[in-house]
Amino acid sequence: STLEAGIGCHLVFPASLNAATNYTAPRNNSAGALLVDTFTIELWVKPEATRAPCAEASSGIYIYAGQQRFAVWPTWYNTSFGAGISVGTNGISVFQHSDGQLFAPIVVNVSLYGWTHIAVAYDNRVATLYINGVKARVGLPPQLNLPILPGVLLGDRSAASLTPYGPFVGSIDEVRGFRVVLSE
Repeated sequence: STLEAGIGCHLVFPASLNAATNYTAPRNNSAGALLVDTFTIELWVKPEATRAPCAEASSGIYIYAGQQRFAVWPTWYNTSFGAGISVGTNGISVFQHSDGQLFAPIVVNVSLYGWTHIAVAYDNRVATLYINGVKARVGLPPQLNLPILPGVLLGDRSAASLTPYGPFVGSIDEVRGFRVVLSE
């Protein structure tokens, strides 16, 4: 089973858009709740800006305001983690976000040009990142024992009450979520 964000077109997030409106979501925002702890998110991205560098961590708060470039925002939940993906021309970071937590269990610094396929597979709460079908890195397991759900907002999730973490600049296509772990 898959959850599709769109068919037949790709989403473009130009740098000139207002950061407060530079995101989109599936029609049913609860779609991510169908996938918990073991799932795969895959998408094609064409980044056009760099993302802020960050270090891998398994807990804590690491705020990289302004340039994190969330292609998939790690949707915040009170009693669970939201999983998100930050993408820039200089690499990919997988983030987890919850009450008092915002950290990257996976960071891969690599040059990305043109369309790139990304898959993040969670197997019993541990993420593995695949880039163009090749395993790039297995993530650190989270220190807190909270369920992990996929983010459901594409682009930046900025609101008046939040500091913008950085709008994704580029294009996103073929976003899908699976209830199983996909591999190479």
